[in-house]
This record gives sequence, structure tokens and C-alpha cells, in this order.
Amino acid sequence: MSLKVEKASRTIHYYQLAFSFNTDKDIPDQIRETFHDIVALAKAKDKARYQVSGNKFLFINDIIFVPEDKYIKGKLLSIRKDLMPELINMNSDEIRDIEANADDGLVDSTHFIVSYGGAKTYLALEYVDTGAKVQDFTHYLSAVPKSKVKLNNVDYINVVRDNVDEVKRRIKEVSALTVQIHKDNADVVKEFGNDIGTAFELAFKFSDLEYVHLDLKFNMKKNTNKEDSESLVNKIIAGVKRGRLTKAKVDKIQVTATDDNNNNNNNNNNNNNNKMALFDLLFDKLKSKIDVEKKITQKH
Repeated sequence: MSLKVEKASRTIHYYQLAFSFNTDKDIPDQIRETFHDIVALAKAKDKARYQVSGNKFLFINDIIFVPEDKYIKGKLLSIRKDLMPELINMNSDEIRDIEANADDGLVDSTHFIVSYGGAKTYLALEYVDTGAKVQDFTHYLSAVPKSKVKLNNVDYINVVRDNVDEVKRRIKEVSALTVQIHKDNADVVKEFGNDIGTAFELAFKFSDLEYVHLDLKFNMKKNTNKEDSESLVNKIIAGVKRGRLTKAKVDKIQVTATDDNNNNNNNNNNNNNNKMALFDLLFDKLKSKIDVEKKITQKH
């Protein structure tokens, strides 16, 4: 046998975490205690260290505390026991099953770092195509038994390149909304609320359409339209922040509205004309790529 070292590229996604505890103790202290509880479960080989999420088991291990820099790192494991792949010998084309014990599972490891040093808590999570995702991470922290803290739940929002709250502030009176969705992502329409969701569902049922493209025009002079449009845009922005509405699921979300930045400039220039602006609400998630070393054991 020999050990071969290869370099591989990894994508890291970033999220802001919101921990909801039952006590008023210092949040960073309770975050650390949460992970100390997980370490204790692993050391005791407690069955509760594995939590079920869909058709897989989750387990956090290899936890390392770095208090001087105020972060915690570790691995989130996604384990499948219902599916075992086959191996093929690329010289003989022979296919064989993987021999596994009853307690063995197929594992994908996802590295993470939780940073709690600032006013907000952030998660850097490695992207692994078949591995655990951010919702699995927050589910595990919420579900795993804890003795030192009382944790209600953990929520998350995507960290995006554009400041979502700043864009929300700038959007004032909405004139138009454009949304386009592919038929393969038709289930995402529920994130737009009942009225818009129903319109999309009817359109998809009407014919075998590849896409549904919806253009809404609002009467800016009517207060009821103003309230409806503001409520709809706020719902969409909330879906974007929660990671429910992304470029992977929606082809287009654009809002035409008066821009508060333009209006402030106009007021300074004694100009009362409200200038319209086009806002693209499909923000890019903040991510980065790093190179890592991958060790491969080879048989000769």
C-alpha cells in the first residue's frame, strides 16, 4: 500500500445563525456548552448522538474548540444505511458488492466552523454534493439532547453578496413584479403566498408549459394595492433570506419600484419626481473556494 496526496477544491457557503435559548445567559457561552454536550454524548457512545433527518442519520464529531479566536470547528456526518454502492474493477469490468456489517453506514463528511466572536454568529459550511446541508446542521443542534443548556431551536439565513436589508429599505412604492419559474421547480410557488402560488399552479396545470412567466402591474395610486405589493415583496425577501427562493429554484424575481436612495437625492435637489429602479431579488450567496489536500490509500 502507498499513500497518495492530491489537491482538491472545496466550496464554502456562509450563513448567519440565530440561537434561541430558554435562559438569559451569555449566548456565546451557551453555544460552547451546546457543543460540549455533543462531545459528551460522543464520548459516552450515547445512541442519541445520532439523529435522524429524512432517510439519513446525522452525527457531529471531531469537535475542536478555539476559544482564543472564538470559534468551534468539526465535522457533520451524513450516514446512509439503506443504500450501499457497488464497486467496479476498471480492468476486468467486474462489479462486486461492498461487504458491510449490520451497523455500518455510508458516510459523507462536511466540515464546518462556527464563529461566535462578534455581535452575530456565523457558520462556514463546506459544500458536499451528497453530504449534509445547513438545514441538517441546524436540525441536529436543535434535536440532540443537551444537559448544560436549554436550546429551543437554531435558525439560519444565507449570507449574500448584496445587503438584503439595504435593498429592502430602498424599495418603496412598487410598480411591477416579474417572476419566472421552470416546471421542474413548480413546488417553490408556495413560498410566494396563496394568491401568487395559486396563479402559478393553475398556469402549470393548464398546459405542459416549460416555464411560467408572471408580470404583475400595481396601481400605485391605490392604497390597497400599495399594501398588497409591500406585503408580497416582504414575503419574497423573507424567502430569499431563508434560502427558500434561490437561483437554483427560480429563474427570475425582479421588482420595479421607487428607490429611496434616488428620492433622497431628489429631495436634496428640490426635485419631486420619483425615479423608478429595477431590483433583482435573486441575490448571490456568499461563497468561497479553498484548496485542500486529500489523502488516498492505494493498493498495489
